[in-house]
Amino acid sequence: CNQTFADLLDLPSFRVEGTPLADWLAPDSRQIFLGQFKAFFKHPRGRRMDLTIRRKDTAEVRVALHGNLEQPDAEADDPSPAALPERIRVVVIDIREQWAAEASLNQAYEELSLRQQIADIMLKNDMEGMFAAVLDRVQMHFKARCGFFGYIHADGSLVCPTLSGRIWAKCEVAGKTARFSPSEWGGIWGESLRQKKTRVKKQALDLPAGHVPLANAVAVPIVNGEDLVGQIVLGDMPEGFDGDEVAQLEHIAGWIAPVLAARLQRDRQQDLRVKAENDLRQAQRMESIGVLAGGIAHDFNNILSAIIGYTDLLLDASSAGGPHRAELTEVSKAAHRAKD
Repeated sequence: CNQTFADLLDLPSFRVEGTPLADWLAPDSRQIFLGQFKAFFKHPRGRRMDLTIRRKDTAEVRVALHGNLEQPDAEADDPSPAALPERIRVVVIDIREQWAAEASLNQAYEELSLRQQIADIMLKNDMEGMFAAVLDRVQMHFKARCGFFGYIHADGSLVCPTLSGRIWAKCEVAGKTARFSPSEWGGIWGESLRQKKTRVKKQALDLPAGHVPLANAVAVPIVNGEDLVGQIVLGDMPEGFDGDEVAQLEHIAGWIAPVLAARLQRDRQQDLRVKAENDLRQAQRMESIGVLAGGIAHDFNNILSAIIGYTDLLLDASSAGGPHRAELTEVSKAAHRAKD
């Protein structure tokens, strides 16, 4: 090891000179290096191996190793291969910037792929299927064991279609429901909704009796402009949630917000249209009934007019004490009452 390698380790050169290279590798890299040692150095043109070295402050540095066997010294007293020791030359290159750039590029690609998948799900599925599929994809990405994805109803309630899935079957909370009015918003998810801010709990949550236990949780509101339109909550992530993962979940909520808002607005407009169509059909039915009733009343009045007319003729032709005059008088009265 030379001075440059010592500088990379942030150590004086005497600390590294004469020490095995493997001593400075991170455990995983050391295992890879020792496992591929012979093949690495005996390749005709040399080979490259990307590994991680560990500095004295435990910081890890990504490096590229280029190594090969040096050619034997042809001027040696005994130039036979058996007499010449094998010498290995290793070039260590600091690739931290390259590694960071590649990691950033890979992360950007993963995010773009995830964004496209979520967009496809939200545009191609019905509402209930959309919530379940998006939640499954997000949970898979973050390796979270549970979670829910809900939307804000027109009446202000949080509706969680995904609670009818795996979590719902396990939850034993008394009076459990998948719809929560603002007065029922509690815990970190309720605080997140009220404040329209992300809330993270890195230790076990204090939950109602019968609730599925959660070792950690993150609640991210879905906000479109100034409007709260939904929420994503993930829980029980094996290694917890770090700042990068929380930021990424917030990005996902940002992608979802305009699409979810548009879907909710479309569905609400569709509900209003269906209601208006139903009201119109009801009004048309009532109008038809009114026309029918008017026609019946007109025909009935025509019949009554004939009854009244002939009854009056009979009354005029009969004497005051004549037979059936009392009956004819009652018929006339009844007919007039029905006409009125």
